[in-house]
Amino acid sequence: MDLILKNRNFRTFVFAQTFRDITLMLFVTSNGWLVLDLTDSTIFVGLAAGCGGLGMLITSLLAGSIVDRVDRKKILALSHFILSITFLVVVLFIWTGSINIWILLLTTFIDGSCTSFRFVCGGTITMDLVGSKDLSRATAINFSCMTITGIFITAIGGNLIDRYGFESTYLLMSICAFISSVILILGLPSISKNITDANRTSIQELRDGISYIKQNKRIRSLLLLGLSSEVFGWAHESMVPVVTKYVLGGGSVELGYILASGQVGALISTLVLSNYRIKKNRTLILYLTYILFGLFLIGFVWSKILLLSMLLYCLVFLAVATYEVVLHSLMQTIVPNVMRGRVVSFQILTWGATGISGFMLGVLAGFTSPPIAITINTSILVLNGTRNIVKKILTNKSILSYWQ
Repeated sequence: MDLILKNRNFRTFVFAQTFRDITLMLFVTSNGWLVLDLTDSTIFVGLAAGCGGLGMLITSLLAGSIVDRVDRKKILALSHFILSITFLVVVLFIWTGSINIWILLLTTFIDGSCTSFRFVCGGTITMDLVGSKDLSRATAINFSCMTITGIFITAIGGNLIDRYGFESTYLLMSICAFISSVILILGLPSISKNITDANRTSIQELRDGISYIKQNKRIRSLLLLGLSSEVFGWAHESMVPVVTKYVLGGGSVELGYILASGQVGALISTLVLSNYRIKKNRTLILYLTYILFGLFLIGFVWSKILLLSMLLYCLVFLAVATYEVVLHSLMQTIVPNVMRGRVVSFQILTWGATGISGFMLGVLAGFTSPPIAITINTSILVLNGTRNIVKKILTNKSILSYWQ
């Protein structure tokens, strides 16, 4: 945590992102539950997630080249301001009683589009502010702040919905997104390396990024691993409200507690990683936490006891937070500055697959049940992780030294 104390600009950035994290956690708590409340359909819950994923897919490819060309803090602040206006419009629709599923699908699409810029800019700005030496710790600090926020905000959000309705959480989202944009504009200097050729178009730079990834086996392997975790692991997020309602028989309050327990697990992981610089066995840690993510998730979806579900979801996020920090740090440190924005945009592209997979998972859950659908999906994650470890052993390539 000494990075926050010593680095003023990084401290300001973390402060701004904390308000954005409040928005993120409230959205996770509110949006899926509101869709379920309006439609009582797992398919529409999945479709909402799919719209968010589609927004990320469409914008993430160009986001990288844009971030490499212009002031990153302004792009990030603009995305937060757009979200602020969007959520305020949703509040007005709720207050007037005219909210419907199509408005929520559009809102989720806009949120996904803005989130792609949030993560592309966030990752590159962090690298700009702290350098490659402290990137792993800084990334863990970012995750720590997000998870600390998530522990309280998800639980508070569930109770706000129960007592004051959905308009209370969407209004708070709008306010926090606006505050974040103001802090970024007023508190940070311009952040742009001017490392791209001004005469080249975004499309040309996108092609350069694709060519670089094709030629770099390490980056390609990391992106494919990340894609598999999004499709077969993170896709479960859209179904958490469904599991809460139909498996546990809970409401918005119980949903908030489950989401908060997940953030506790992530916090434990990131607090450890923020004070410990991983130097060895990164691939071993990457694959083991990838597998544990899937195993704990399967246990969670079959639990019918709230406290047990909270414990298992805590372990889910303990594993996946470690996996994500290691994956993100590897991605940032092995990519040259001139390509960082574009490569990170492809990483965000894989995150967009979460929403698309969430839609397919919702359809599968509609024909079977949420636990069966998630178990089928997540089993592929576990098998893939096991296959990768066995493959490294059989090819006599030491898993303890690969990517060190």
